[in-house]
Amino acid sequence: MPAVNIRVAVSAVMKTLSQEYGPYGITANVIATGPFDSELSREYRASGTGVKTEEWYRAMLPAGRWGDPAEMGWLAAFLCSERAAFLTGETIRLDGGYGKSLF
Repeated sequence: MPAVNIRVAVSAVMKTLSQEYGPYGITANVIATGPFDSELSREYRASGTGVKTEEWYRAMLPAGRWGDPAEMGWLAAFLCSERAAFLTGETIRLDGGYGKSLF
C-alpha cells in the first residue's frame, strides 16, 4: 500500500477520534514526519544500501537539511499543552517541505 494511502487513513482515524472524544476535552492529532536525523538514519545513509542517498534527500528538501529530533519533540510538547486545546483532528506535516501532496 503506498504511503500516501496510509497517511490518509491515519488522518481519517484522527478526525473520527477528535469528533468522538472532543466533548471530553481530548484532542487527537497526527504528526506526519519526513526525514529526521537519528542514529538509525545515519547508519542507513552511511551503509550505501539505500536507493535514496543523503544527497538525494537534501536536494528534495526545501529546508535543505534533515529534521532535528528536538523539532519533533517541540511540536509534540505543544500538542500536549493547554495552548493546543482547540487544535484537534489535524494532520501536521513536519517534513522540511519534503511532501509535495496534500496528504
